[in-house]
Amino acid sequence: MSQKQIKRNVRLSRAKNRVRGAVDKFGVFSELRHELDLSSLQLLAKWSYAWLPSLGILGKLTPKRLSDLNAVNPLRSIGLRRDVEWITATVKREAQNINQYLQLKASLEASLLGGSLDLSVQILGQMDEALGFSLHVLSTRIALEQVSKGLEAQKELISELRSKNIAPMPLFYCFWFSVRAEDGSTAEHFSRDIRRRLQTWELDPEVRAQLHYYLLNEYPPVGDENLLLASGTSGSIVDTYEMFIGAATIAVSEQRSTSHHFHEGIAQLAEAIDDARLNKLLFLFGKCRTLEISHLGISNREALLSGNTGDEKSDLFEPAPYQHTLSSSLRGAIERLAEDQDFLESIWKAFPAKKPMGRPSVHVGPFASGAAVVANKALFATIQAQQHRKLLGLDMEAYGVVSAARELPFPQPDCFVLKGVSDFADIDKGDKIRHYAAYVSARAITAICERLE
Repeated sequence: MSQKQIKRNVRLSRAKNRVRGAVDKFGVFSELRHELDLSSLQLLAKWSYAWLPSLGILGKLTPKRLSDLNAVNPLRSIGLRRDVEWITATVKREAQNINQYLQLKASLEASLLGGSLDLSVQILGQMDEALGFSLHVLSTRIALEQVSKGLEAQKELISELRSKNIAPMPLFYCFWFSVRAEDGSTAEHFSRDIRRRLQTWELDPEVRAQLHYYLLNEYPPVGDENLLLASGTSGSIVDTYEMFIGAATIAVSEQRSTSHHFHEGIAQLAEAIDDARLNKLLFLFGKCRTLEISHLGISNREALLSGNTGDEKSDLFEPAPYQHTLSSSLRGAIERLAEDQDFLESIWKAFPAKKPMGRPSVHVGPFASGAAVVANKALFATIQAQQHRKLLGLDMEAYGVVSAARELPFPQPDCFVLKGVSDFADIDKGDKIRHYAAYVSARAITAICERLE
């Protein structure tokens, strides 16, 4: 053992003894989280979850009861870098559980894509049994109950949870997850109601960040990411991991000044956890030279589909195309929609909010689908020149939809992708007309389905 390791172990032993001998164990523990150097902090994190949850000082990482989701003394932030170190050490400690969770999550996603709702509920139960309760799984379970069995069944589930005398925090989230899942609850109305309430509630910054995350799917602004991560340190390991991955993804995708704090933690987790999202994040950090990517193009004659492992060469990827034919019935329906100018005019007139002056039009041709957002017109031109001279656009989602459809058993669904154009992949890329583009694409897809013969 090196001299450095010996000193670090001595510091950790002293820290443990301080906590054990203190009357106010939580107070001393909180002080140590601020005082220790980063390497000792990671060791403290690994040790803490082996003992302190039994004293109610920390939440349990794999809570077997819903009441255990609620830590008596939630941890406060110790700064972004130190919060990242703490979570990294905690997740590495539970790497085996996280890998099991990811396997079950993959099974759940496959089950949902296949429409097997009963099997999906069973898989959620397996998650609870193997990994303990989590708010992520609880939210999914409530939504599935609503979709598969209706409002009454969902209400019965909430009543059952209440009868178990669960702690206030998970009970609070159960209630709002239930409200959000109701058929009559729109995302806009739910969001407006929560925001109005948040203005009146007196909350700690960490709790406020957590509420925005779980109820509004929002992450803190630049510089406040530590508030959300701190709230995650008092929850289940599943919630902690998903929260950390989400915060890191937002930081790197938005090119935040705080993104470098996440890099080392993501790199450490990638060594122990089999999650494609970790490799994608490393790639976006510029620390991974290869990444599995895929491309998709759809035209009025055929779709170009390719999946490959691309090598980073001047920010470009080399394609490996495979053919995917668009059915004649779909092609005909799309062509009929493109010619129906009266209908396209009616879509424009019906949109109730701000919209562009030009009426919508339908363009049919190939487009690419990759693993990163493109906001560079020169890069798009290069991809266009290398892959297809008639390339119309880029997105990040289309390949997944078509690939999933192609993997389903017989009878396979017919599949196509229609995108409402909201930007031109350049420096002006933004959200100014995204709502309009989404509305137009939704109306167009409905019309195409109605025109199928």
